[in-house]
Amino acid sequence: AGSNLRDVIRLKGKLDPAEAVNYTMQLAAALSHTSAAGVVHRDIKPSNILITPQRRAKLVDLGLARRESHEASAELTVAEVLGLGPGSVIELDRLAGEPVDILVNDRLIARGEVVVVDENFGIRVVEVVRRSADQEERVS
Repeated sequence: AGSNLRDVIRLKGKLDPAEAVNYTMQLAAALSHTSAAGVVHRDIKPSNILITPQRRAKLVDLGLARRESHEASAELTVAEVLGLGPGSVIELDRLAGEPVDILVNDRLIARGEVVVVDENFGIRVVEVVRRSADQEERVS
């Protein structure tokens, strides 16, 4: 079966450059294959890379993997939002500073941006949107 790369490095210390390049090329090919299939691994780390006795690198543990989506969204029910508290986790597919739309029942209610506070991600509401029958009104 083999060992994971974390354990190999702990046992051997540094990998020799040729070995490191060999594993890197194999992992790049694996990631290219998963990306072509529309899958994002999302948890690449030495312990998720198995090294076989034949010196083949295998990317494992797709538990956090997901299909790529061109439209980023996190859908929560009102009850789920009200149940959020310290330590709650919501997956964000945006980087700090990027804009986000906040929708309720597919209706835009606010615009915001992703922020980082004390190493925690959040969303700052920068604009509340009110909609009348024929127009969108911004509220400061």
